[in-house]
Amino acid sequence: DVLAEDKLFATLDPVVRSVTLPNGTPCLLSDTVGFINKLPHDLVQAFRSTLEEVKDADLILHVVDAGCPYYEVQMRVTEQVLDSLGAGNTPCIEVYNKCDLPEAIPQKRENAVAISAKTGAGLEPLLNRIEAELNRTQQRVELVIPYDRYEAIRVLHEIGNVLSESHEADGTHVVAMLEESKLYRLKNALDGKS
Repeated sequence: DVLAEDKLFATLDPVVRSVTLPNGTPCLLSDTVGFINKLPHDLVQAFRSTLEEVKDADLILHVVDAGCPYYEVQMRVTEQVLDSLGAGNTPCIEVYNKCDLPEAIPQKRENAVAISAKTGAGLEPLLNRIEAELNRTQQRVELVIPYDRYEAIRVLHEIGNVLSESHEADGTHVVAMLEESKLYRLKNALDGKS
């Protein structure tokens, strides 16, 4: 239900949607405004505020217009903007959209995914790829948290993606995805440390 037109400035508002990936991993997908070369300074500043959230992204989907003859220039502009925002080292999947067009260029890089947002072609492999990339730095944890350590549940919700949670006689049974670098916070909460 989001407006999609093939013209400049058709979509200026960022859109965020909750998505459940194929194996149940929940994520937020944020669609920012497109990056345009040689924008006037005032417009760059206006867009910058909507793009700042890209610094906090776990994964960037660099959507490329595969039907555009100068897509490589557009890709360089996007990469420059991402660098200037401090997101140049964020993991990225190149997504070549409009692969249904006869003039569509083939995907150039090994890590790229070809899709057609119009027909839905390639969306399932893209979602699987997103999930694999997001889970690369995370590990699945299955815990039974005693009721007297309930602070650990709050910490887990704060630092991880809780896939399931049920309250049983022996405590709260939780399955979550968690970055390894944040496991110490969960361990401290389970040990009763702040």
